[in-house]
Amino acid sequence: MKCSGPFGGSEYKTYSLSVSLLFLICAAATKTQVATKPHPKPSANPSSVYTELFLGCDSDVPCTQQKTFPVDPVPSGGCSLAVRNGDGRGTDEARSYEVFLNSERVIPVHHSGNAQVHVKIFSNNTLKVVLTGESFRKVFLEILCATASAFADDSYFPIKTKSGEEGVTPFEAQWFGKFLAQMKEPPLPEFTKDANAEVYRMMILPTWGNAILVRVQKHGAIYSLSARRLEGQAGFGVGKLVEAKDFELSAEDSKALEQLIRNLSFFQLATDDDVLGDDGDEWIFEGVSEGTYHVAKRWCASSYNPNKRGLMAFLNLCRFLVNKSTLSERPKNKGHKLI
Repeated sequence: MKCSGPFGGSEYKTYSLSVSLLFLICAAATKTQVATKPHPKPSANPSSVYTELFLGCDSDVPCTQQKTFPVDPVPSGGCSLAVRNGDGRGTDEARSYEVFLNSERVIPVHHSGNAQVHVKIFSNNTLKVVLTGESFRKVFLEILCATASAFADDSYFPIKTKSGEEGVTPFEAQWFGKFLAQMKEPPLPEFTKDANAEVYRMMILPTWGNAILVRVQKHGAIYSLSARRLEGQAGFGVGKLVEAKDFELSAEDSKALEQLIRNLSFFQLATDDDVLGDDGDEWIFEGVSEGTYHVAKRWCASSYNPNKRGLMAFLNLCRFLVNKSTLSERPKNKGHKLI
Protein backbone atom coordinates (compact mmCIF):
# COMPACT_ATOMS: atom_id res chain seq x y z
CA MET A 1 0.00 0.00 0.00
CA LYS A 2 1.55 3.29 -1.06
CA CYS A 3 0.90 6.27 1.18
CA SER A 4 -0.59 9.48 -0.16
CA GLY A 5 1.86 12.22 -1.07
CA PRO A 6 3.54 13.98 1.86
CA PHE A 7 3.88 17.64 2.58
CA GLY A 8 7.09 17.59 4.62
CA GLY A 9 7.93 20.64 6.66
CA SER A 10 4.31 21.75 6.86
CA GLU A 11 2.96 23.37 10.00
CA TYR A 12 0.17 20.84 10.20
CA LYS A 13 -0.22 17.12 9.84
CA THR A 14 -3.08 15.16 8.39
CA TYR A 15 -4.43 11.95 9.79
CA SER A 16 -7.26 9.61 9.16
CA LEU A 17 -8.53 9.10 12.62
CA SER A 18 -11.62 8.79 14.69
CA VAL A 19 -12.14 11.61 17.15
CA SER A 20 -14.77 11.53 19.86
CA LEU A 21 -16.78 14.64 19.06
CA LEU A 22 -20.03 16.09 20.34
CA PHE A 23 -22.29 16.60 17.32
CA LEU A 24 -24.22 19.79 16.80
CA ILE A 25 -26.94 19.41 14.16
CA CYS A 26 -27.19 22.79 12.53
CA ALA A 27 -28.67 24.18 9.35
CA ALA A 28 -26.35 25.06 6.51
CA ALA A 29 -26.21 28.66 5.39
CA THR A 30 -24.86 30.54 2.40
CA LYS A 31 -23.68 33.44 4.50
CA THR A 32 -21.65 33.83 7.70
CA GLN A 33 -23.18 32.18 10.75
CA VAL A 34 -22.34 33.21 14.32
CA ALA A 35 -22.89 31.21 17.52
CA THR A 36 -21.89 32.29 21.00
CA LYS A 37 -22.25 29.07 23.01
CA PRO A 38 -19.65 26.27 22.77
CA HIS A 39 -20.48 22.63 23.37
CA PRO A 40 -20.08 21.12 26.83
CA LYS A 41 -16.50 20.19 27.58
CA PRO A 42 -15.86 16.48 28.01
CA SER A 43 -13.57 15.52 30.86
CA ALA A 44 -10.32 14.22 29.43
CA ASN A 45 -6.57 14.65 29.75
CA PRO A 46 -5.56 16.38 27.57
CA SER A 47 -8.88 18.19 27.83
CA SER A 48 -11.21 19.05 24.99
CA VAL A 49 -12.13 22.73 25.21
CA TYR A 50 -14.26 23.01 22.06
CA THR A 51 -15.94 20.72 19.51
CA GLU A 52 -18.09 21.56 16.51
CA LEU A 53 -19.70 20.13 13.39
CA PHE A 54 -19.69 22.25 10.21
CA LEU A 55 -21.97 21.41 7.27
CA GLY A 56 -21.43 22.34 3.64
CA CYS A 57 -23.66 24.76 1.71
CA ASP A 58 -23.08 24.44 -2.04
CA SER A 59 -20.99 22.18 -4.25
CA ASP A 60 -19.30 25.03 -6.13
CA VAL A 61 -19.43 28.11 -3.90
CA PRO A 62 -17.33 28.24 -0.70
CA CYS A 63 -19.45 28.67 2.43
CA THR A 64 -18.08 30.69 5.35
CA GLN A 65 -19.23 29.76 8.84
CA GLN A 66 -18.09 31.53 12.00
CA LYS A 67 -18.33 30.57 15.66
CA THR A 68 -17.23 32.39 18.80
CA PHE A 69 -16.45 30.59 22.04
CA PRO A 70 -14.98 31.44 25.45
CA VAL A 71 -12.41 29.34 27.31
CA ASP A 72 -12.19 29.77 31.08
CA PRO A 73 -9.64 29.24 32.44
CA VAL A 74 -7.23 29.61 29.52
CA PRO A 75 -5.04 26.45 29.45
CA SER A 76 -1.42 27.00 30.40
CA GLY A 77 -0.24 24.07 28.26
CA GLY A 78 -0.09 23.68 24.50
CA CYS A 79 -3.23 23.28 22.40
CA SER A 80 -3.99 21.44 19.14
CA LEU A 81 -6.81 21.95 16.66
CA ALA A 82 -7.86 18.73 14.90
CA VAL A 83 -10.11 18.43 11.85
CA ARG A 84 -11.83 15.28 10.64
CA ASN A 85 -13.24 15.48 7.13
CA GLY A 86 -16.40 13.34 6.93
CA ASP A 87 -17.28 10.25 8.94
CA GLY A 88 -14.70 7.97 7.31
CA ARG A 89 -17.05 6.20 4.89
CA GLY A 90 -15.95 8.24 1.89
CA THR A 91 -19.38 9.67 1.07
CA ASP A 92 -19.70 12.92 3.02
CA GLU A 93 -16.27 14.63 2.95
CA ALA A 94 -16.15 18.34 2.15
CA ARG A 95 -14.58 19.06 -1.24
CA SER A 96 -12.26 21.52 0.47
CA TYR A 97 -11.94 23.34 3.77
CA GLU A 98 -9.92 26.18 5.27
CA VAL A 99 -9.70 27.10 8.97
CA PHE A 100 -9.04 30.45 10.66
CA LEU A 101 -8.66 30.94 14.43
CA ASN A 102 -8.64 34.43 15.90
CA SER A 103 -8.09 35.96 12.43
CA GLU A 104 -5.09 33.73 11.71
CA ARG A 105 -5.27 31.10 8.96
CA VAL A 106 -4.18 27.96 10.81
CA ILE A 107 -5.06 25.40 8.12
CA PRO A 108 -4.70 26.48 4.47
CA VAL A 109 -7.13 25.26 1.81
CA HIS A 110 -7.20 21.48 2.12
CA HIS A 111 -8.91 19.15 -0.34
CA SER A 112 -8.83 15.74 1.35
CA GLY A 113 -8.09 13.90 4.54
CA ASN A 114 -7.86 15.25 8.07
CA ALA A 115 -5.57 17.78 9.68
CA GLN A 116 -3.98 18.86 12.95
CA VAL A 117 -2.13 22.02 13.95
CA HIS A 118 -0.76 23.67 17.10
CA VAL A 119 -2.84 26.72 18.09
CA LYS A 120 -2.96 29.42 20.75
CA ILE A 121 -6.21 29.82 22.70
CA PHE A 122 -7.47 32.97 24.46
CA SER A 123 -10.31 33.67 26.88
CA ASN A 124 -12.49 34.68 23.90
CA ASN A 125 -11.96 33.08 20.49
CA THR A 126 -13.35 33.32 16.98
CA LEU A 127 -13.29 30.32 14.67
CA LYS A 128 -13.99 30.61 10.95
CA VAL A 129 -14.30 27.65 8.57
CA VAL A 130 -14.63 27.97 4.80
CA LEU A 131 -16.19 24.85 3.23
CA THR A 132 -16.95 23.76 -0.30
CA GLY A 133 -19.51 20.98 -0.76
CA GLU A 134 -23.19 20.12 -0.63
CA SER A 135 -25.16 20.41 2.61
CA PHE A 136 -24.75 16.70 3.47
CA ARG A 137 -20.97 17.08 3.55
CA LYS A 138 -19.43 17.72 6.95
CA VAL A 139 -16.26 18.58 8.82
CA PHE A 140 -15.78 17.82 12.54
CA LEU A 141 -13.45 20.04 14.56
CA GLU A 142 -12.02 19.71 18.08
CA ILE A 143 -9.55 21.75 20.13
CA LEU A 144 -7.60 19.93 22.84
CA CYS A 145 -5.22 21.47 25.37
CA ALA A 146 -2.59 20.08 27.70
CA THR A 147 -2.68 20.59 31.44
CA ALA A 148 -0.18 22.84 33.17
CA SER A 149 2.11 19.89 33.73
CA ALA A 150 4.15 18.69 30.75
CA PHE A 151 3.28 15.17 31.80
CA ALA A 152 0.07 14.26 33.56
CA ASP A 153 -0.07 11.25 35.86
CA ASP A 154 -2.98 9.69 33.97
CA SER A 155 -1.57 10.26 30.48
CA TYR A 156 0.39 7.75 28.42
CA PHE A 157 2.69 10.39 26.92
CA PRO A 158 4.55 13.55 27.87
CA ILE A 159 2.87 16.45 26.12
CA LYS A 160 5.07 18.98 24.41
CA THR A 161 4.01 22.59 24.82
CA LYS A 162 6.38 23.96 22.17
CA SER A 163 8.41 22.76 19.20
CA GLY A 164 11.54 20.77 20.02
CA GLU A 165 10.34 19.41 23.37
CA GLU A 166 10.13 15.71 24.16
CA GLY A 167 6.64 14.31 23.73
CA VAL A 168 3.59 14.47 21.49
CA THR A 169 0.81 16.98 20.89
CA PRO A 170 -2.29 17.01 23.13
CA PHE A 171 -4.34 15.58 20.27
CA GLU A 172 -1.84 12.75 19.63
CA ALA A 173 -1.70 11.96 23.35
CA GLN A 174 -5.46 11.48 23.41
CA TRP A 175 -5.57 9.60 20.11
CA PHE A 176 -2.70 7.20 20.81
CA GLY A 177 -3.77 6.83 24.44
CA LYS A 178 -7.22 5.50 23.50
CA PHE A 179 -5.63 2.54 21.73
CA LEU A 180 -3.19 1.85 24.57
CA ALA A 181 -6.01 1.97 27.11
CA GLN A 182 -8.10 -0.45 25.05
CA MET A 183 -5.13 -2.82 24.99
CA LYS A 184 -4.79 -2.41 28.80
CA GLU A 185 -1.20 -1.23 28.38
CA PRO A 186 0.83 0.43 31.16
CA PRO A 187 2.12 4.02 30.72
CA LEU A 188 5.79 3.60 29.84
CA PRO A 189 6.97 6.85 31.52
CA GLU A 190 6.08 5.15 34.83
CA PHE A 191 9.02 2.79 34.25
CA THR A 192 11.49 5.68 34.59
CA LYS A 193 11.05 5.37 38.37
CA ASP A 194 13.15 2.18 38.15
CA ALA A 195 16.66 2.96 36.92
CA ASN A 196 17.13 -0.71 35.98
CA ALA A 197 13.99 -0.97 33.82
CA GLU A 198 14.47 -1.46 30.09
CA VAL A 199 11.28 -1.65 28.04
CA TYR A 200 10.30 -0.80 24.45
CA ARG A 201 6.90 -0.59 22.78
CA MET A 202 5.93 -0.38 19.12
CA MET A 203 2.40 0.50 18.00
CA ILE A 204 1.25 0.74 14.37
CA LEU A 205 -2.04 2.49 13.55
CA PRO A 206 -3.04 1.98 9.90
CA THR A 207 -5.93 4.06 8.57
CA TRP A 208 -7.51 0.97 6.98
CA GLY A 209 -6.21 -1.87 9.15
CA ASN A 210 -5.97 -3.35 12.65
CA ALA A 211 -4.01 -1.57 15.36
CA ILE A 212 -0.97 -3.69 16.27
CA LEU A 213 1.23 -3.41 19.37
CA VAL A 214 4.35 -5.26 20.54
CA ARG A 215 6.08 -4.52 23.86
CA VAL A 216 9.33 -6.08 25.10
CA GLN A 217 10.92 -5.82 28.53
CA LYS A 218 14.33 -6.98 29.65
CA HIS A 219 14.69 -9.35 32.62
CA GLY A 220 18.36 -10.10 33.10
CA ALA A 221 19.55 -11.51 29.78
CA ILE A 222 16.05 -12.46 28.59
CA TYR A 223 13.27 -10.30 27.12
CA SER A 224 9.58 -10.89 27.68
CA LEU A 225 7.23 -10.05 24.80
CA SER A 226 3.61 -8.89 24.88
CA ALA A 227 1.60 -8.42 21.68
CA ARG A 228 -1.88 -7.01 21.13
CA ARG A 229 -4.22 -6.60 18.14
CA LEU A 230 -7.49 -4.69 17.90
CA GLU A 231 -10.21 -5.38 15.37
CA GLY A 232 -11.45 -2.81 12.86
CA GLN A 233 -9.80 0.08 11.07
CA ALA A 234 -7.60 2.14 13.36
CA GLY A 235 -8.22 5.29 11.35
CA PHE A 236 -11.93 5.25 12.18
CA GLY A 237 -12.21 3.98 15.72
CA VAL A 238 -10.77 1.93 18.57
CA GLY A 239 -11.79 -1.68 18.02
CA LYS A 240 -12.15 -4.54 20.48
CA LEU A 241 -9.10 -6.43 21.68
CA VAL A 242 -9.17 -9.64 19.65
CA GLU A 243 -5.69 -11.07 20.18
CA ALA A 244 -3.19 -11.01 23.06
CA LYS A 245 0.12 -12.86 23.45
CA ASP A 246 2.52 -12.90 26.41
CA PHE A 247 5.67 -15.02 26.57
CA GLU A 248 9.46 -14.99 26.97
CA LEU A 249 11.85 -14.85 24.05
CA SER A 250 14.56 -17.47 23.79
CA ALA A 251 18.12 -16.59 24.77
CA GLU A 252 19.05 -16.49 21.08
CA ASP A 253 16.16 -14.18 20.16
CA SER A 254 16.87 -11.99 23.18
CA LYS A 255 20.46 -11.55 22.04
CA ALA A 256 19.31 -10.72 18.51
CA LEU A 257 16.82 -8.17 19.87
CA GLU A 258 19.53 -6.58 22.01
CA GLN A 259 21.67 -6.06 18.91
CA LEU A 260 18.80 -4.55 16.90
CA ILE A 261 18.08 -2.09 19.71
CA ARG A 262 21.76 -1.16 19.85
CA ASN A 263 21.85 -0.65 16.07
CA LEU A 264 18.92 1.76 16.23
CA SER A 265 20.42 4.15 18.83
CA PHE A 266 16.82 4.85 19.75
CA PHE A 267 17.42 7.58 22.30
CA GLN A 268 19.25 9.64 19.69
CA LEU A 269 16.37 9.25 17.22
CA ALA A 270 14.35 12.43 16.66
CA THR A 271 10.75 12.35 17.83
CA ASP A 272 9.55 13.48 14.37
CA ASP A 273 11.21 13.55 10.95
CA ASP A 274 8.89 16.17 9.36
CA VAL A 275 7.63 13.72 6.73
CA LEU A 276 3.87 14.16 6.96
CA GLY A 277 0.97 13.25 4.73
CA ASP A 278 -2.61 12.20 4.11
CA ASP A 279 -3.97 9.08 5.79
CA GLY A 280 -1.50 6.15 5.56
CA ASP A 281 -0.21 4.64 8.80
CA GLU A 282 1.28 6.01 12.00
CA TRP A 283 4.17 4.22 13.73
CA ILE A 284 4.77 5.05 17.41
CA PHE A 285 7.84 3.68 19.19
CA GLU A 286 8.52 4.28 22.89
CA GLY A 287 11.40 3.24 25.09
CA VAL A 288 12.69 3.47 28.66
CA SER A 289 16.27 2.75 29.66
CA GLU A 290 18.38 3.90 32.63
CA GLY A 291 15.55 6.08 33.92
CA THR A 292 15.03 7.92 30.61
CA TYR A 293 11.88 7.91 28.47
CA HIS A 294 11.76 8.67 24.75
CA VAL A 295 9.12 8.49 22.02
CA ALA A 296 9.54 8.55 18.23
CA LYS A 297 6.77 8.55 15.64
CA ARG A 298 6.94 8.13 11.90
CA TRP A 299 4.34 8.44 9.15
CA CYS A 300 4.36 5.56 6.61
CA ALA A 301 7.72 4.33 7.90
CA SER A 302 7.93 1.31 5.63
CA SER A 303 6.42 2.68 2.42
CA TYR A 304 7.66 6.22 1.92
CA ASN A 305 11.44 6.53 1.27
CA PRO A 306 12.57 4.58 4.37
CA ASN A 307 16.19 4.40 3.20
CA LYS A 308 16.40 8.12 2.45
CA ARG A 309 14.79 8.89 5.83
CA GLY A 310 17.32 6.73 7.68
CA LEU A 311 14.71 4.25 8.87
CA MET A 312 16.32 0.92 7.96
CA ALA A 313 17.50 0.14 11.52
CA PHE A 314 14.08 1.26 12.81
CA LEU A 315 12.30 -1.06 10.38
CA ASN A 316 14.64 -3.96 11.10
CA LEU A 317 13.70 -3.75 14.78
CA CYS A 318 9.98 -3.36 14.03
CA ARG A 319 10.08 -6.31 11.63
CA PHE A 320 11.73 -8.49 14.26
CA LEU A 321 9.08 -7.57 16.82
CA VAL A 322 6.25 -8.36 14.41
CA ASN A 323 7.87 -11.64 13.37
CA LYS A 324 8.32 -12.78 16.97
CA SER A 325 4.91 -11.57 18.17
CA THR A 326 3.12 -14.69 16.82
CA LEU A 327 0.06 -12.53 16.08
CA SER A 328 -2.19 -14.10 13.46
CA GLU A 329 -2.33 -10.86 11.43
CA ARG A 330 0.59 -8.70 10.35
CA PRO A 331 0.18 -4.91 10.17
CA LYS A 332 -1.76 -4.09 7.00
CA ASN A 333 -3.26 -1.06 5.33
CA LYS A 334 -5.99 -1.64 2.74
CA GLY A 335 -4.98 -5.30 2.77
CA HIS A 336 -1.32 -4.62 1.93
CA LYS A 337 1.33 -5.80 4.41
CA LEU A 338 3.29 -2.93 5.92
CA ILE A 339 6.26 -4.97 7.06
